[in-house]
Amino acid sequence: MNTKEKIRNIIGIISNTAVVILEIYCLVIFIRYIVDGNTDIRFRYFTNISNLFVGLLSLITIVFLIISLIKGKLIYPKVFSFIKFIGITMIFLTFMVVLCFFPFVGFHTAYSGVKIITHIIAPLLAVISYLFFEDKYLFKWKYSWFGGLPSALYIIVYIINVLLLKVWPDIYGVTTNGIWYVYALGAVISGFGMSQALYFLKKLTIKSAS
Repeated sequence: MNTKEKIRNIIGIISNTAVVILEIYCLVIFIRYIVDGNTDIRFRYFTNISNLFVGLLSLITIVFLIISLIKGKLIYPKVFSFIKFIGITMIFLTFMVVLCFFPFVGFHTAYSGVKIITHIIAPLLAVISYLFFEDKYLFKWKYSWFGGLPSALYIIVYIINVLLLKVWPDIYGVTTNGIWYVYALGAVISGFGMSQALYFLKKLTIKSAS
C-alpha cells in the first residue's frame, strides 16, 4: 500500500467515524423520543432506517480500513462492498428526495433539529466516503439493481400497514387524494434510479483514481 492509498484509508476511517458518531447521536435522540411517550415511532421512517443501517455499515468499514492499514493492503470483502452499495443507495435516496422537496415544504420542515443530520450531513459524509475513500471494487452492472430493492420493499410494507391493516399513521401522506399508487410508483422508480446514479458515480471515481 503506497502513501496515497494510506492517506485515502485514513480519510476513510475519519469520515466513517464521523458517520458512526452522528448516527449514535441520532439513535439516542430516537430512543429518548419514544421513552418520553411519543407515539410517532421514529423507526418507521425510511430516512431513519437508512441512516442507522449505514451507521452500522460505517462501523464495519472502519474495522476493514484499520486492518488494511495494519496489513499494508486493502482488506475489503466483495460481499461487504455490495452490501455497502445497497446501504449507500438508501441514504443517497433520502438525501436526494428531501433536497428536491424542501423548496415546497420549507427548510424548517426538511432540515430542522436532528433532520439536518439524517437528511444532509450523514448522507453526504457517507456517500463521499464511499465514492472516494473506500474500496475500488465494483461488481457487475446487473447487480446494481439490488440497490433499489429496499425502497421498493419499504413502500410495500408501508402501504400494507397504512392502507390495509391501518396500524401505521400515514407519515408520508400517501393516501392524500387517493393517489397512493402514484407515490408507490415514484418511490420504486426513485430507488432504482438512485442505485444506477450511484453505480455510475462509483465507476467514474474508480476510473479517475486508477
